[in-house]
Amino acid sequence: MTHQLVWVGLGGALGAIARVLVGVAVTERLGILLPYGTLVVNLSGCLLLGLLIGAMEAQVVHPGVPPALTVGFL
Repeated sequence: MTHQLVWVGLGGALGAIARVLVGVAVTERLGILLPYGTLVVNLSGCLLLGLLIGAMEAQVVHPGVPPALTVGFL
């Protein structure tokens, strides 16, 4: 359980940094009229989460990866 918490924490830290960088990049390109950065981050997160869930059902990923990616990174 402790190892899982570490992986979730690391995934969360990396995910937070990635979300900020993507949000800033999109906002710089499209402006601040609407929260485009938030929209892009949320839609891409939903897409990646769906792909990951599909891969988990097909048993393509290691069992330790889903908590780190789903709860942490995404």
